[in-house]
Amino acid sequence: MTRIAILSLLPMTLLAGCSIGPDYTAPPAHDIQVTDIMTTEADRIDVSLDVEMAWWDRFDDPVLSALMETAAGANTDVRLAAYRVEEARANRAIAQARRRPFLSGSSSASRAQASETAGGFGVTPGSSSIQNLFDLNVNLTWELDIFGRLLRLENAAEAQLEATEGDRRAVMVTVFAEIGIAYAELRGLQAQDAAAGRNIELASRIVDLTQQVVDQGLAADFDLVRARADVTELAARRHRLLAGQRAAAARIAFLTGQQPADVMESLLAAGPQMIPSARIPVGLPSDLLRRRPDIRAAERRAAAASELVGVEMTDLLPSFSLTGVAGLSAANVEDLFDAASQTWSLSGGARWSLFDSGAQRADIAIARSRLGAAGTEYEAIILNALAELETALAAYVYTAKELDGLVAARSNRERAYALALQRYNANTDTLFPALDAGLRLTALNADIAARQQDLLVAEISVYRALGGGWLAFENQGEGLE
Repeated sequence: MTRIAILSLLPMTLLAGCSIGPDYTAPPAHDIQVTDIMTTEADRIDVSLDVEMAWWDRFDDPVLSALMETAAGANTDVRLAAYRVEEARANRAIAQARRRPFLSGSSSASRAQASETAGGFGVTPGSSSIQNLFDLNVNLTWELDIFGRLLRLENAAEAQLEATEGDRRAVMVTVFAEIGIAYAELRGLQAQDAAAGRNIELASRIVDLTQQVVDQGLAADFDLVRARADVTELAARRHRLLAGQRAAAARIAFLTGQQPADVMESLLAAGPQMIPSARIPVGLPSDLLRRRPDIRAAERRAAAASELVGVEMTDLLPSFSLTGVAGLSAANVEDLFDAASQTWSLSGGARWSLFDSGAQRADIAIARSRLGAAGTEYEAIILNALAELETALAAYVYTAKELDGLVAARSNRERAYALALQRYNANTDTLFPALDAGLRLTALNADIAARQQDLLVAEISVYRALGGGWLAFENQGEGLE
């Protein structure tokens, strides 16, 4: 819009007091479409139930729930986000204050002596050469928001506050999910360690059996050495599991705002194993826009960017202000509060940039570019949310299917091992089929323990992709000092 075009609207705008610039309208609700995984895998995914506010309650683990409670108030990222909300709230208060008159007080006392020999420039004949003056004033400054510039600044600050609140909630979603994943890894590694212990017992039994065969001259020392190597290797691999447990506990300590020493002993103590849900609630796909705070934050940033376009456009127009002073002025203190000592003045002013070599139009172009970028970011966040949800659902569904297959295979492996031992004890077969069956069983046990951990991580990733968790502590961290 050119300055001449705006000038033609000036009389009507002054009368109506309307705003200059684009009127923001929220982006239309996206037609959220997901793949057929929600329908074809209905035995694992429940769209009829929305995700719980505190999804971790599904695991019925008081330790996990306590960690979430601690993190809500002590996690450093959550606290930083809360401070940013306080900053945004203060910026909104500043924007609101700019629309109101500014009042200030001033006072002064002076004593001066004028020249008695300066002729007409000195003391008036008959007057004292020494003059006193006492002033007590209230000053008024008020920018008249004729074209809605200050209103748009307030609207932008309000939208930015809402975006910052969305950021805080998004941080909570991420933090809670990371705690859940770290806790699942901790318990999963403990389960793998327990499975490793059972595997070592099984491998040690195989060593004993091999020793018997070697003693009978029915097997070579090579077979015994190999069996012992299996035990040693399994025992060595447990150290990696122990290191992983400590790393997970240290991660939990950081996420809950604590030092590792504060939680290491309690977390490393054996606890109840987390059981993956047989079916997880995901709600309707259309609820994703409502539930995910990062989407809401992006939409609010687009609203703020739209308002700032209007702010830049109003700078093409004149700004109007009122200034006034009301007070008391007297030569003697005892006369200062007399009615005759009252003074006042009121003036209005206008300021208009007539030529700036196109700088203001460039500012408008910048604001419009930022608005376009904000809209694109909003779209990108929605697409990313859908991709995250699809990835998490696929990981959950197919990890569950894989685990079901492995568990079914384990019963057959156990049966095969038992039959091989039975044949060996009945002298109808050598020991080697039993050795092979035992080794395959130990490998499968370790794989099942790892896949159980993967399934828990996948389930928690679904809750994160759905934007779950922040409602459980909606007011946590507000009002920080």
